[in-house]
Amino acid sequence: MSDRVGEAPKKKPSGPSGPMVALVLLVVVIAFWAFKQWKESRVHAIVYRALSGETCRIRLQGDPAPKLDPIEQQTGVVTPWEKGFEAKEGQMVHFRVYGDASCGTITCEVQVDGVVISRKTTALSEAKGVDSASCEAMAVNTTAGK
Repeated sequence: MSDRVGEAPKKKPSGPSGPMVALVLLVVVIAFWAFKQWKESRVHAIVYRALSGETCRIRLQGDPAPKLDPIEQQTGVVTPWEKGFEAKEGQMVHFRVYGDASCGTITCEVQVDGVVISRKTTALSEAKGVDSASCEAMAVNTTAGK
């Protein structure tokens, strides 16, 4: 209240104060950063599997590629073959299996957290020479809604 007659009372400033706005912005930035870190730290078990109609030697290509020993890298692997690794949430994985007519058929599979997400089988013949089967999937939660 004013001591003088006819003088208007002083108004308090309306709206949030500077430190309060800065605190709210800081909380929003930290929450966004924490969510991003949590999402990027989530990993999924990926399994590449290569099968064929007959036991045969095949060559593999993957992105990301599981570790193969030097002999497997040079000469290929014998079917059936499988290898597992971990991939980050949302990462695309690609897997290709190359075989020849001695295999009859070749199949590639990509499993994410135990669920087959992608599978392709290619029939091979002498006339075609070397052919391939290609699979791809995204590392995502396969148990949503259960």
